[in-house]
Amino acid sequence: MKKIILIFITLLFLNLGLMAQSSATDKVRSKNFPKFPKIVNTNIPGAPVLGQPFHVNGKKQEIRVDKHGLAYPAFYDWNKDGKKDLLLGEFESGDTGSNIKVYLNEGSNRKPKFSGEYFYALDTKGDTITTHQW
Repeated sequence: MKKIILIFITLLFLNLGLMAQSSATDKVRSKNFPKFPKIVNTNIPGAPVLGQPFHVNGKKQEIRVDKHGLAYPAFYDWNKDGKKDLLLGEFESGDTGSNIKVYLNEGSNRKPKFSGEYFYALDTKGDTITTHQW
């Protein structure tokens, strides 16, 4: 049975050179996170087994989404080093702005670690990947 891992990401309002893109608010740490209740799985044939949620954080700055705060996290080996990196889709209404933040994994697949520094995913032409919403 497949185990699904739940992650908690702080919600607030590729470059090929791997340059970090950040703002002044990225350096401000959040406080008083909510306590998540323990997940108790019910044994249902074919249903996924959920793991306990945990807060993913960066050692230099928080991992957070901007814009409307609607994050879509995924794990993918972005830089092809064998470790799953964290990709966060951000939602913004309009023609542009729904981008993908890439946080490179500095740990291992078993124990991922992130600095909190990120860059926006680029397409093969070097343009920031974005999509139209609404």
